[in-house]
Order: sequence, then C-alpha cells, then structure tokens
Amino acid sequence: DLRLDFPDAGVASAAIAATKAWRFADEMTEIAATQAAAGLTPELAEGLAAVYRALATSAWGARRPEDVPADLTDPSELRPR
Repeated sequence: DLRLDFPDAGVASAAIAATKAWRFADEMTEIAATQAAAGLTPELAEGLAAVYRALATSAWGARRPEDVPADLTDPSELRPR
C-alpha cells in the first residue's frame, strides 16, 4: 500500500520504521485516545498502532536503524512473528 504513495521508499524504509516501531505504536495509541477524547474517530491511529506493533515483532524490530542496508529488497523479515 505504501508503494502507491511512496514508490521510491522501498523495503529499506519499512525496515528502518520497524526498528523504531515499538515507540510509534505507543505514540499512535496516545493519538487515538486524544482523538477519541476530542470526539473524533480514533480508528486510523488505532490501525497504525496495530501495524507498528506487528512491525515491532518482525526480525527488524529488534535491530537498529543503522543496521538496515540501503539496498535491502527482501521484505520477508518484515513479517510479524
């Protein structure tokens, strides 16, 4: 889905996001709660939190951003465990 809007992002960008996903999941959960408290729908932020939680459990979730090779093309290690 991301490739539709970001065709040049590639697998490396997703792997870098996975290395920080543990933090993003909590941030998205907080955003969802803030939106709900304001009377807005929290579903988008809740969905993003779920995606980040899944990425955090992938093989890249336990690594550092600088470990991701710029030419990474194999998305198999981005699958949740």
